[in-house]
Parts: sequence; C-alpha cells; structure tokens
Amino acid sequence: MTPIQTKEPAKGKISEIWERNFEQYRKGKRSYAVYNWITINRKQYQAGTLSEEKYEKLKGIKFRFEGKRKKEEKRQPTAAPRKNKVDEWEINFELYQKGERNDAISSWIADNRKEFRTGKLIEEKYKRLLGINFPFDFWQLKDDAWDKQFEAWKMGEKRSKAAQQWKQRSLKQYSEDKLPVDKILKLREVGILK
Repeated sequence: MTPIQTKEPAKGKISEIWERNFEQYRKGKRSYAVYNWITINRKQYQAGTLSEEKYEKLKGIKFRFEGKRKKEEKRQPTAAPRKNKVDEWEINFELYQKGERNDAISSWIADNRKEFRTGKLIEEKYKRLLGINFPFDFWQLKDDAWDKQFEAWKMGEKRSKAAQQWKQRSLKQYSEDKLPVDKILKLREVGILK
C-alpha cells in the first residue's frame, strides 16, 4: 500500500519534532514520545495521509507499518506455538520452588496472591502452592522472616548485624504497642523482654 498525500505536511516545528523522533527511533531509543510517534505514523500510513517523503524515509529503515496485532492476525496456523500462561505459571512455580528470585518471580508471586484474595485462584494451583508453603499473605512472609530471626537468636546467633537489627526492630514495635502477643511471649522466652 503506497500512501496518498492528501494534505501538505506542516513545515517548521512539527517537522523538527518528526525528525528528532525519527532519529531516536532509528538509534533504537524508546520513550513515550517515540512510541506516540510510531503510532501516529502507522495511523497516517493506514489512512493514506503519510507523506511520500516520510514514507520513503521510514521504508529506508525498515519501519514496521503494521503493529504486532496486524502481524499476529497474518500469522500462519503452522507457526510454532507460543508459551501460554499455564507454561509460564509452571516455569515460575519450579523457579520459585528452587529459590530463584527476580522480577518475573515477584510478579508471579503478586499475581498468585491477588488471585487468592479475589477468589480466582483455581483449586489445583492452590493445592500445589500450599504444598510448598507459599506465602499467600504478605504479612505471613514477614512473620516467617521474624520467626527465622527468632530461631537464629534462640540458637545463639546474637552478635550478627541482622540479629541486632531484628532485636532493635522488635523492641521498637513493642514500645509502640505494635508487636503481637505471641511475639512478645517469644521475646520473653529468650530474655529480650522481661
């Protein structure tokens, strides 16, 4: 499809902005302005209002005039299947179980917690997550960390920086009446509180 010029392109500032975004796009730099520029050029191309000069420049850098949606519509049914949500869930489940932590795993954790809170987590996933002691509640995770520090203190690890910070945080929470009763009892048990 060759664009048809219906209007004379505006001169001056708009052309300077177009050129600046063109250069940013060509160099691979992406910003909100560049993504906006991409969308505008695609729409102008589809509407037949993109100037011949701009069309040739874009064609020269192999600009995709059709976005991803258009490409997916043209995809042949014989194309290799993409990973689906179930595969991604399984992969993240395995990585979480192995102790991996990264942005993808953090998102996976948040998604599972949200599905649990909203009642959308399917029973099979729920049972599997229960089997690995998944922290459905963020506060459960904090409690687990507190309990690990408590156990370390109890076993004699009292001089480490982490242990001292845990003790100070616990005492501060106690002084502000923010420490739960079960934790107060545990601190009394090891002599931190009297």
